[in-house]
Amino acid sequence: VLVAEDMDVNWEIIHTLLEMYGINSERAENGKIAVEKLSNIGPAQYDVVFMDIQMPQMNGLEATRNIRKLPNPYAAGIPIIAMTADAFSENVTECLEAGMNGHIAKPIDIKLVIKELRKIQDEFLEKSKTIDCLQKIASNIIKDIEYSIKKGVITTRYTRVFDDAFKNSIDIACDI
Repeated sequence: VLVAEDMDVNWEIIHTLLEMYGINSERAENGKIAVEKLSNIGPAQYDVVFMDIQMPQMNGLEATRNIRKLPNPYAAGIPIIAMTADAFSENVTECLEAGMNGHIAKPIDIKLVIKELRKIQDEFLEKSKTIDCLQKIASNIIKDIEYSIKKGVITTRYTRVFDDAFKNSIDIACDI
């Protein structure tokens, strides 16, 4: 877990609470550092980011927008949870519109942190099932097209059309 938090005491609290549940965490002292740390991550380097909103140099909303624009797909798609004392509905909406996946009000309640982590895990599992299903469908479609070409039902000039249409469908489905 990457925790973007500028206040030492808040970092110590969230770090200690996560550690009590066996969750490793690393700190980014502001949004700019968080963006830098995430820009070159690989798969499973961080599973989630807890992002403070009010930080110096780059606030959490701006950092989230920058993270979502990163060319690295692992970084751009990482779940980001806001951590802020601002818990009004307009603040939550602002966080979600910036690209965050959830919101936790300060002071931090570990039960809510665990609840958010479970929600993200459930969403990830659901996406994984969808992607697995799409890969099976894709494999069957390709087999059907190859068989049809061998039998002369369709000619090879149509395969590029199928290929392009199929790739676009997969891209759209994976963005869901």
